[in-house]
Amino acid sequence: MHSSKIRKYSGISMAHYLHYHKYSHVVDRTTNNSDLPFDKITTDMSLPKDIVGSTIWGFTGSKGKWYVLGRLDVTWAGLVAEVPDFIETKFLFEKQKFTSCCPTVSAGNYRMVELDELAYAFLPDWGGGKQIRDFNSNQERTGMKRVDIEFVEEQLLDIKF
Repeated sequence: MHSSKIRKYSGISMAHYLHYHKYSHVVDRTTNNSDLPFDKITTDMSLPKDIVGSTIWGFTGSKGKWYVLGRLDVTWAGLVAEVPDFIETKFLFEKQKFTSCCPTVSAGNYRMVELDELAYAFLPDWGGGKQIRDFNSNQERTGMKRVDIEFVEEQLLDIKF
């Protein structure tokens, strides 16, 4: 989706996506920008067409440990240059092209929540269906990956950010 028109959505998420965050960036953000809420993600990769109204779960991993970073219930998506005024925080990665976001006032926290079960999250649309642990590199983890709703219901929805 590349439209910069604001679309509002309220209700049950259409889909749930995992979005990989590089571990070193996560450590830097949680150390130096811990006050920033999880009100947006940015990327140079095109966004899924159904991203508005969906939920994005940030995640990372290092040395066999997996972490969920936050929950973002997307109310707007488009070009970073056209982000709505309801985003009140700075962009950490200003050179990215696209963003998915929600109003800063309704955003949750960004923090590392260790979740061993994340390794087994099933991504049905990736490579014929893979678990996160099946990926060979960080490059394979990049972009938005739709995650199986049963995994979301069993492992993610009860985490408070």
